[in-house]
Amino acid sequence: MATLVDLPTDILYIIFPYLDATDFLALTSSRRSDAADSLDANVRSIGWPKKVELDDMSEHIGIVADVQCGSGVLSEARQLTFPSAYPPTSQDRYEPSTAISRFSTGRAHVLGLADDGKVWQWNTDEARLVKPLHVDVGEKNVTRVVAGWDRASMFVSGVGIIYWPHETSLRDGNAEADAILIETATIPGTSFAHSRHGRDRLDTLEARIGQVINHIVLENYIVFITSLNKVFFYQAHFPLPDLDPPAPIELTAIYPPSTDAPFEIRDIQGSFRSFAIFTTSGSVLIGTRAMIEAVQSGTYDPISANASDTQPRVIPALQNSGVTSIAFGDYHYQALRSDGSVIAHGGDPESCGAMGLGLANGTGPLRGVLEEEWNGTLGPNVGRQVWFDPWMHRWLGDMKEKAKVKGEAKARGEMILERGTHGRDVAAAAVTAVGDYFEREGRKWEDEVVEEGGMGSYFVLKVAAAGWHSAALVLVDEEQAERARQKHIAPDGKGDGAKAEGSSEHDHHEGTWEDIDAPWDQLWKALAGVGEWLWRFLGMHETDERIGAEPKKAEVEQEEQGDRRNRLFADLAYSMPSYTPAQRIAIQQFTGFTHQKDSVAAKQLKTHNWNIEAAVDAPKKPPAFMKRKTNEHDKRYYQSNNPKDASSTIQTLNKIFDTYRDNAKEEPDTIGVEGSMRYLQDLGLSLEEPVVLAILTELGAPTMGELTRQGFVDGWKRLRASTLSDQNSTLASLRSSLPSSPQGLFRTTYKHTFRLALAPGQRSLPLETATEYWRLLLSPPSLQWNTSTTPWLDYWLDYLTTKWKKGVSKDMWEQTGVFVQKSMENEDMSWWSEDGAWPSCLDEFVGFVREKRGGE
Repeated sequence: MATLVDLPTDILYIIFPYLDATDFLALTSSRRSDAADSLDANVRSIGWPKKVELDDMSEHIGIVADVQCGSGVLSEARQLTFPSAYPPTSQDRYEPSTAISRFSTGRAHVLGLADDGKVWQWNTDEARLVKPLHVDVGEKNVTRVVAGWDRASMFVSGVGIIYWPHETSLRDGNAEADAILIETATIPGTSFAHSRHGRDRLDTLEARIGQVINHIVLENYIVFITSLNKVFFYQAHFPLPDLDPPAPIELTAIYPPSTDAPFEIRDIQGSFRSFAIFTTSGSVLIGTRAMIEAVQSGTYDPISANASDTQPRVIPALQNSGVTSIAFGDYHYQALRSDGSVIAHGGDPESCGAMGLGLANGTGPLRGVLEEEWNGTLGPNVGRQVWFDPWMHRWLGDMKEKAKVKGEAKARGEMILERGTHGRDVAAAAVTAVGDYFEREGRKWEDEVVEEGGMGSYFVLKVAAAGWHSAALVLVDEEQAERARQKHIAPDGKGDGAKAEGSSEHDHHEGTWEDIDAPWDQLWKALAGVGEWLWRFLGMHETDERIGAEPKKAEVEQEEQGDRRNRLFADLAYSMPSYTPAQRIAIQQFTGFTHQKDSVAAKQLKTHNWNIEAAVDAPKKPPAFMKRKTNEHDKRYYQSNNPKDASSTIQTLNKIFDTYRDNAKEEPDTIGVEGSMRYLQDLGLSLEEPVVLAILTELGAPTMGELTRQGFVDGWKRLRASTLSDQNSTLASLRSSLPSSPQGLFRTTYKHTFRLALAPGQRSLPLETATEYWRLLLSPPSLQWNTSTTPWLDYWLDYLTTKWKKGVSKDMWEQTGVFVQKSMENEDMSWWSEDGAWPSCLDEFVGFVREKRGGE
């Protein structure tokens, strides 16, 4: 399992000059640097990253090369020292015994590995030399030190992983000794090293485990990976029994289901109760102490739908996205990517600000952080980029203030910022949607400032976390950061937004936000981006009563494509099915007669072709106590003809399905709108992703907001994904297949989308709806409808906007799909004929394209 740094030095000297900083850091699994301009850490008082001021110590610090988090060793900024007999290394003097090449912080201790192989431990600000009893560490045989929750450890070549309690007592009570003699425990089977002559014995515990590549120390457990592509764990009891100590246990639960894709472990990282497995293919698997305990106790159930906390988590945002390291705190974690950005996940206990998202100063909800009592948390698969520029924090703070103005904005803003009285699920949906909007806007902050392939103004070299705090080692380009800020500031008297109501004055710049970035305009877009479905649900209808009386038409014209799409799909998900006025009246009449729910009324009316009399007079379902316990239909989905499968795939899929049903009594074989949304969110999916349409196609969903038991079970059974973890893994395959299989997955998804988008009782799609689905399906990350000479999608949307005013029939939808495939196979359109059976719109479109091309 060699890495880049394992190459010969002369080869590295040849390669490195040709790599820019981004590529160099992306290729290395170790993110060390001997240069940094600033050190940023999350501070509880504000919740934003704040520069750590070390002016009094700056002359003694030199260049910061690494940063880690711990607690309990020092209460203030002080230098870690060595005993007087060991002079410290300085810029003028090199001492191998005190030149620390690697260090590791635990909950209340620090370990350091010196260049000459000595191991130092700090429980206070002065180090003690660690000397294990009964273990000959030798000179330079220690290759790694790892501190954990309540254990300290080292890896000794030829010996293995040894560990000891971090609160070591001094032998013989000698408190003045420079060294401490400690009792240690050695994990059996971890001493293996491959023979240079290939004569390894294969019948030993060591050979079955393999050579240890890396290890981490969690609370009560040590987890390590080996050269045999395996993961093991060991409960770190102390002391171990003298006779027959337990052997390490293989953590098979972390392995993905058997697939054709290679699974090669690259690294393991973690602390406290969580850890991450990195693979060479770019995937990241998150494991927990609960998983380890389940495997150890024999209670691990890989197919249980209710055992999500013991199954490996596959978070979509971490997969193949350049994640190089993950730092875990108690309840949050920070993912560092190769582009120098940091993505925060998890939660802030007591709103302490550990994620660095501004929770402590009240702007957390605008970043998508949900606050419950004193705690703040992101959704299970939601990540937010940490902003290091203080002006971005100021910008978001202005947004918060403008949400408290008057009228409708105040009602909407209070629901986002104070969660109102509308219920947890509704507030959560709104906060997440607004957070998505500001996440997109924040990532545009340096657009047109950073050159293509260049580094951002704040490039993170190392991220660390522990307990309730985080830190980062950041390279800062102040000149570039200032250019980005100036892009968003208009001087007094200039720019459309200067001195407009809703803008803000600032201390260091005489000016206001540019109009496009004015807090009120941005906030309104964000609130609108939640989707009118939510405001209709809350009875907050859109009005023209806005600060500064910005014209609604201008807002619509400036609205971004992503926001339009977000509203469209939110409308589809939460208002689907959307009914005609006559159908709504029929639903109201039915509920008035029968006192049934709207969903039951709609289903009954649809069954009877919207005939109110027939629907009301239809036979009713028998009471629950009269229902049969099972029938052939149930047996089909709860039992298997193959005894080997009886307790696995089908039963597991049905358990998952049952978890998301909205109305188990009335509609036992249906997942409704709310359940569908929860299910897609648990898979880490956003409604803006085209892969959602592929999933719904594979599961045979009849509408955008409904799943049936038969389609769910048959679909996932066909895809061989019986658990949520398996289904998460399948998403990556579907994502890659969608743009690369125009005759396969894309074709079936495209055809089924018309059915998904179609409103009940209608035969055609509104043009606006069809247009947004074409945008989604015919541009990356789905199939890209462009060729070397023709921007087909742009031409098609232009044609629809200027020439076509009707709805979109099923024939027009499907024939457009055929046209797309033919135009990509042969862009000169020699296959097209005026005598062909194309819809008239496509005949006109051909002429439109030829005119655009120059009258060919």
